[in-house]
Amino acid sequence: MPKFKTAASLGYAQRLVLSEGRLRASFADSVLAKAFEIDGNSVEGFSCVHAYVDLPKLPEVMSALGGDTEDGHAKSLQLVSSLYAGCDRLTDNTDVARVDYHIGRVHIVRARPLNDPCTSKDVAEVASLCKSIGALGVQLIIDFTGITRFGIYRAGIDTGPCAAWDDGDRDGNEIVFVGSPANHAAKLANGDKGGIYLTSAAIRLLSGREEPEAPGYTRGIAAYNFSDQLNDVREDLRKSYETFVADDKYSSGLAQARLALNEENSVKDFKFSKICLPLSDLKFANLSPSLSKRSPMTVLFADVAGFTAFVDYCIKNGDFVTPVKYLYVLRQELRDCLTEDFYAKKVRFIGDCIQAGLAEGESYTIDGRATAEQTAFAAHALHQAVKICCEELGSEVNLEISVGAEFARTAFSRTGLRGDRAVKVASGSACYVSEECQNDCPAGELRMGPALQRLVPAGLQDLYVEDGRIGIVSKSDIERAVAKGIKRPAIVTSSLSSASYAPRAEAKFR
Repeated sequence: MPKFKTAASLGYAQRLVLSEGRLRASFADSVLAKAFEIDGNSVEGFSCVHAYVDLPKLPEVMSALGGDTEDGHAKSLQLVSSLYAGCDRLTDNTDVARVDYHIGRVHIVRARPLNDPCTSKDVAEVASLCKSIGALGVQLIIDFTGITRFGIYRAGIDTGPCAAWDDGDRDGNEIVFVGSPANHAAKLANGDKGGIYLTSAAIRLLSGREEPEAPGYTRGIAAYNFSDQLNDVREDLRKSYETFVADDKYSSGLAQARLALNEENSVKDFKFSKICLPLSDLKFANLSPSLSKRSPMTVLFADVAGFTAFVDYCIKNGDFVTPVKYLYVLRQELRDCLTEDFYAKKVRFIGDCIQAGLAEGESYTIDGRATAEQTAFAAHALHQAVKICCEELGSEVNLEISVGAEFARTAFSRTGLRGDRAVKVASGSACYVSEECQNDCPAGELRMGPALQRLVPAGLQDLYVEDGRIGIVSKSDIERAVAKGIKRPAIVTSSLSSASYAPRAEAKFR
């Protein structure tokens, strides 16, 4: 059994020591990077307009392209590489910076100093860029699949004060904005109905008046469809938005982004090789389309519940440093817990969430049962890590973590524009299912996807709160459950959906 090294990074709670270097990797050549130099040892406050643009049908698109087969992964990575390259071309030479990508979701921001806050024009310009990014994504989906019903995009926009810093680590720079605007924008972008949706704060800034009664809510947040609000926006702002959509800055930029796909080798020949364990040894910096990796594994998606409320409390009181310090410690601990105790591979942080791959076995052979067991131990260790961090930091709020996990063949690569702007990505059904499981999982629990459940020992199934959900239990409970043995191990042939049951010794994946 693993020896947990929880709270390994708590020394960082006493001093704010962030990564070296300046804000550059994700914001390369952006106006934001030039205007506001955030070095690795500083925390800055900004007035921001945050936006997320999502392609909600992308899981169905990837299934139509071949799912978790090698050809399906290659085509899916070709699509997201084209999307990332095109979006970076769209944001070039604008005042809006691309923060990060997460599969089919794009995060952009317009940031100003707190003493020169964002204006209604900033909201209009961000909305117009969302429209262009969404149009690019829709066109790419249709180009790749020929299925028009998959061509839907949804964007969420919020505005307000945020803390920002460069949280780079050995896997590269990661720019972080801490505060509710990014969180609320991400939630508004989550939905099946297309369109651009604004929060109450964004509507107030855009229209200069108190917002009308919200026509709908998304995950508890008032959602206003941008197109429905245009008639109530000042004529000059409406013209500004329409001009930004129509003029060369965006319409020609959209065309150039599509044309650049051929020049940037965006439709690339992705070549895969198997991952040699331990997974934690894999270095994204060594990956490229022709040097991509692909193996069966558990993908974990974990979210710290309660942290956004704590951040809002601090920022309202003018404290930008404390939430950054807390998040820095939490991130360090979650990463170290997975990578050093379980030899997992962190893919990325998304705010207070972490995405990682985990696999057990020897060399190039993955042991499905052992991976399922270690997934339960890893989820428990993450719970304990958050608990210990809260005790040591003296947090004023009760933080808990919810974990979603699924097992499938998953591809790792670096895509988009070449060089420093390349984006590390994990692609496959497990990435989507694990996040869906986390969204449906109460704080303090682990929810497993259907493929992972087929590998779970019988003893662990006895711990279910309901099918696929394990509540807060002790490490000894998990150890006793694992010791009971396995009920129905699975061996993967061509796809996880066609698993056949076999003796324990054969529950291996190559």
